[in-house]
Amino acid sequence: MRRSFVVVAFVLIAFLSSCASKMVITGTITWTDKASFSSTKDCYVGMAAGALSFTSATTVPTTATYSKVTAGTTTSFNFEATKAGNETFFVFFDVNSNGTYDYSSDSLVGTTLSYIDGNAAVTVSAYY
Repeated sequence: MRRSFVVVAFVLIAFLSSCASKMVITGTITWTDKASFSSTKDCYVGMAAGALSFTSATTVPTTATYSKVTAGTTTSFNFEATKAGNETFFVFFDVNSNGTYDYSSDSLVGTTLSYIDGNAAVTVSAYY
């Protein structure tokens, strides 16, 4: 009986410790006035760990997370991150309709890099 109590207590402590390392990043997309671009495709905001420059054939990590947003309107989003560090947020039109960013086909319309230390808020400027 005593042995099972120790195992349950250890699992509970490990669970609580893993929850404490999660953080919520809230953000807003602000659309600037550049009427030179528009799209009928779905729009997404993505978050990827690390500093992505998007200056060459950028490969977005498979661990990137995505959220569908409405183009042309101020939109809020939330992402959960597991640890503090550099995160790149990017807004794109999903040209091939697969729900993830593909450098060769999707239209990137805004990015921002942010150093996250604890819960944070970010703003991504994009155009439509």
